[in-house]
Amino acid sequence: MQPVIDFIAFAARWLVCLLMLLIAFHGTEVMDLIAKWYFGRYTPQERVELERQGKLRPIPTTVCGRLGGHVFEVDLNYMQSWVEYEGKRAWEKDFGDNKTGCDANVVSLPLVMSWPGLQPEGEGAYLSHVTDDRLSVVLEPYYKAGQDLSYLRDLYQGPKASHVRGKLAFDSTLGLHTVAIANLLFKKETDALYWSEDQGQVNFVMRCLGSTWEGPYFLCEAFYVIEHLETFVRLKFLPSNVSAWQAIKRQSEAFVYANLKKIPARFDTDPPLTSLPGG
Repeated sequence: MQPVIDFIAFAARWLVCLLMLLIAFHGTEVMDLIAKWYFGRYTPQERVELERQGKLRPIPTTVCGRLGGHVFEVDLNYMQSWVEYEGKRAWEKDFGDNKTGCDANVVSLPLVMSWPGLQPEGEGAYLSHVTDDRLSVVLEPYYKAGQDLSYLRDLYQGPKASHVRGKLAFDSTLGLHTVAIANLLFKKETDALYWSEDQGQVNFVMRCLGSTWEGPYFLCEAFYVIEHLETFVRLKFLPSNVSAWQAIKRQSEAFVYANLKKIPARFDTDPPLTSLPGG
């Protein structure tokens, strides 16, 4: 019996590798074909009847979960990959048994959307990459008090003075402090570290990754905290959009508030944002 089990496990690993290779060379078309095969076995009329009888689960159109105690729901077409709920991580056994839905706590919610506009990417969103007109937004719970990200800035600067490759400066065009630092993985590459300060606290950190082959930088990652919602936001966009960092931060935060099922009562008279997408 054990040889059979070993063969099944071996075959499963190769199928996963094959799927990854197909996605790498053919993009999300592979996932679309699988989805159409799975969901397309029934006509719309047959699906409605089977769902009514409880013999078929409805196809979800949204993803829902709790962030900082607040229920967040977003159109499925925004999803860049699967949502992770509290419990087992994606690589652990029984990950599929985690509690899901609007009453479950979200650990990671990866989204992708157009820029500008923050519109859903549709069926092509899954596993898509950032471009000049597309950015990635990942929402995670934030467990620290306040929104000071000094620790993150200091982490990127590194424990050794040699990690910093330039003098601290202030970029008046961007309105950000900046310094050149060594890449954490490829020491020959030089990254650009930026941050914003308000009353001695760092409220925005951005790192643009250096690249010898694709110009000075090939990707920028930015981080900030929505303190009222205890939510940590990770952004990814191309260097061509760095000049729009304030608009990206402001609009992505508005997007989060716009997709809360109910804005917290304490903000009813003094909301943190004066406008939301579509408003």
